[in-house]
Amino acid sequence: MVGIKILRSVSIVLMLVLVFSLTACTEPAATPAESADYSYEGALQFTGLANEFEVAFNDIYAMESVDRTITGVTSAEEVETNHVTGGVLLETLLAEHGVSKADYSMIRLIAGDGYAIDVPAEVLHDREIILAFEYDGQFLDDKKQPLRVAIDDVRTMYYVSNLAEINFSAGSGSASTANKVVVFETAANGLDTEDYVYYDSTDQAIKVADLYNAYVMTAPENVEFMAADGFEKSELYETLMTGYFKVTGENVPMFTAPDLPKGMMIKQIMKMDCGDVMFVSFANAIDTLTERTVGDYTGAALEEVFTMLGLKGETYTLTATDGYSADIRHADLELGIAYLHPDGFYSVKFDSDELKSASIKDLLTIEVTKGDAAADTVTPDDGEEPVEGWIIAFDGLSDGSFDFDQDRAERKLILYELQTNRIKNDSTVTENWKGYKVLDVLAFLHVDTFESLTFSTDDGFDVTINSGDIDDDTIFAVEEGGEAITPNPRLVQNTEFSTTWVKGVTKVTIK
Repeated sequence: MVGIKILRSVSIVLMLVLVFSLTACTEPAATPAESADYSYEGALQFTGLANEFEVAFNDIYAMESVDRTITGVTSAEEVETNHVTGGVLLETLLAEHGVSKADYSMIRLIAGDGYAIDVPAEVLHDREIILAFEYDGQFLDDKKQPLRVAIDDVRTMYYVSNLAEINFSAGSGSASTANKVVVFETAANGLDTEDYVYYDSTDQAIKVADLYNAYVMTAPENVEFMAADGFEKSELYETLMTGYFKVTGENVPMFTAPDLPKGMMIKQIMKMDCGDVMFVSFANAIDTLTERTVGDYTGAALEEVFTMLGLKGETYTLTATDGYSADIRHADLELGIAYLHPDGFYSVKFDSDELKSASIKDLLTIEVTKGDAAADTVTPDDGEEPVEGWIIAFDGLSDGSFDFDQDRAERKLILYELQTNRIKNDSTVTENWKGYKVLDVLAFLHVDTFESLTFSTDDGFDVTINSGDIDDDTIFAVEEGGEAITPNPRLVQNTEFSTTWVKGVTKVTIK
């Protein structure tokens, strides 16, 4: 028994000696800065700065490292958590060169394979941006080396791998200044499409250049996007001009291009701000925003569409593809919807008899035409100042009545010159007039056919003229011999006698 105890004691001692020997031969795990394996040729470029510079990747590996847990959301709306066990804060690196990210409104992260994405001010200023080289205790794999960006609580598309360059922009980062909006679907319908192969599907697409060349007057440096799910992204204008907008199939409208990295595609675009003009997808607005029903149609509440676009004005002009237009006030928005007409056109409609003429089918553009006031614009009943200039009320329209005013005439119609030679007191009197053709006004109001027009004044005087006697020389005269006619236009015809002429027209009844 003693021998067995001795043997057991010897065995225990030998085992302890072996364990201590192995422990002594095994060094503690190396930190990233101490590891000889963490090496990568080249340098990270910092551009767009007053004094551009570069930092060798190996120097970044040797800097003081941070340890962070980050959570991001993938394009599939899945939450992804990673542990950055080796990385350097961008702000720390910048500080060594006398720069701060707080001085810039945006940075562009550019990968070695061409993938690029803009980081907006709210992320740049409010989040730590880590230039990571070790995730979950492992150095980056070959495809992600030398650095991968890590930012907590953002979309993973900002996690740019194979990072090669960071470009800085000191732009204003201010809200959109666009006062004109183009309905994307309506505009796209007027452009040529071509087959576009997207994975296993062959869809239709338009060239970005065709759309922008048609509607963007001044090319911006960047275009700001917002998707239907609220995701926002910025992209270089010149990059977009080489690509396509897919208009059929899934996730439309979608920006894409041959050989474009998947992470740079922009799906389900709700709006895109191109500086002087903004595009809006009525299809995605209708699917996403609050529903409202007007008559037989259901669509997106119009005031929500305008709020989403950031439009602020006292009045707006809505224009269809055929050139017909109507003006509405900001207060009118709460009565309107954006909807898909059964004929396949994106349109607007209002729950008001007074606004029937503003219910436009195949809407193309929305423009701010007066002021940049906000949603507290008041209605006439609340004390809004009346429209300056003359007004003629048109009754008998298919959708009710409409007030045609001086402002619309000056903006929408051509001022016509007419010389008349009428007999007055047995003498021929030559008179020169300027005014607006009655037929042009009717065309503006979408009146194609009529039997007669009755022209009325405030004092009860009426003249009825049959359609066959209304010609191109029948005008609402606003000037006579260079002098303005006030307060309201005079109906003038190129006739020998002025029996059909009416001074101070305030109302026209269409039959």
